[in-house]
Amino acid sequence: TQNTTTSIVMPLLRASHFARNRFETQTKTQEHNTKREQSCKMGKLRIGLLGAAGISSKSAIAISYEESECVVTAIGSRSQEKAKKFVEDCPGLDLSTTKIFGGPNAYIELIQESSPDCCCDALYIPLPVAVKKEWVIQALKNGKHVVLEKPAALTAKDYEEMLSVAYVNGKFLLDGTMFPHHGRMGNILDRVAAADDFGSVDRIQCSFTFLADEAFLNGSNIRARKDGDPHGCIGDLGWYCIRFGLMVYERLGFSVTSVKVVDFEVNQHGVPIDATCVVRFDGGKVLWFHCGFKTPLRQLFEICGSKKSIKMDDLVLPRENPSSFELTSSTLTANDLVTIHDTEKVDCSNNPPHEVLLWKTFQSIARRLDAAPTGASDWKGDTTESTLEANKWGTMSLLNQKVIDALMKSIAEDGSEVKIGG
Repeated sequence: TQNTTTSIVMPLLRASHFARNRFETQTKTQEHNTKREQSCKMGKLRIGLLGAAGISSKSAIAISYEESECVVTAIGSRSQEKAKKFVEDCPGLDLSTTKIFGGPNAYIELIQESSPDCCCDALYIPLPVAVKKEWVIQALKNGKHVVLEKPAALTAKDYEEMLSVAYVNGKFLLDGTMFPHHGRMGNILDRVAAADDFGSVDRIQCSFTFLADEAFLNGSNIRARKDGDPHGCIGDLGWYCIRFGLMVYERLGFSVTSVKVVDFEVNQHGVPIDATCVVRFDGGKVLWFHCGFKTPLRQLFEICGSKKSIKMDDLVLPRENPSSFELTSSTLTANDLVTIHDTEKVDCSNNPPHEVLLWKTFQSIARRLDAAPTGASDWKGDTTESTLEANKWGTMSLLNQKVIDALMKSIAEDGSEVKIGG
């Protein structure tokens, strides 16, 4: 007997289809313009997109949800036509409500835009990691909050510099890792922290891969090029595995101590396209993960407790609503003849999706920072709620980047163990 189930899931588009329909007539466009103006007055964060690359569409769609508390109001692209087509094609956007900055100076013009009716409060910067630092710093210095795509920077030192500029200018810098903002992750952390029920956690295992074609592997895509994202699969896919492990072990009070890439492959440009990595924490705790562009799509995440385990296979790209995870316990008895399995499926609402919840978090902290009495002053070390929360996200991203740096050093040293301190 063979049972086959095929599903095509695009959770962000479920609501965006009707969002698109709102723009079909001039009357509806005018209504939308009025609604958008009212939304901005009520505290919605106005977002400018720096670049018209395909990756920006996912964020633009997420921002179009009412629950995001944000609204796309501008886009900058070196090609006016590309920016126009992006807006026309993207559900939730409309040319009459999205200001276009086009041409060779589009990025800087959008970043420095400061007219009395300034079109944006924050920028989404999905530029390649090799070039993003200067644009992030320029945006922060010009009074814009920033969401940037992962990996956060070329090096942890670069990201520390970006964070310092954010601190000095009273702005929020957030990396675009989405799953930490979902209630499912909070539920998972609560479960593993309940030691009496879950037991002690000594091992986390993750695999995040997808199958790329030869052109991609040889550098047609920026994720496989030195002048694009030189961390390759480690920065693109391993980033999520690292964040997952860091969040779990941090909740349990353990700190990362070292990393080692035990097996890897690089392409002709020296960019990792497949890697198996071990990240060690104090107390003998381990995160093991495989990431790469040479294996069909897998997003397998498992936390191994001494009494139970948590498993899921859709952490980064959830397939369904509700999102879920499995809480399992298995026992081998009777001379290995009998196995006893107990599985609980834990459902967590995926409405709105975690892409939307990231923007909701961003808006909340950014607006509170804007309203802080210190204004644009150095708030690093401040103890107000908004600054503590902003520091929390910045610190976790920085640690994520430090692990990426150490893994790249391990590859450069042919798989050596690299210590991580502080």
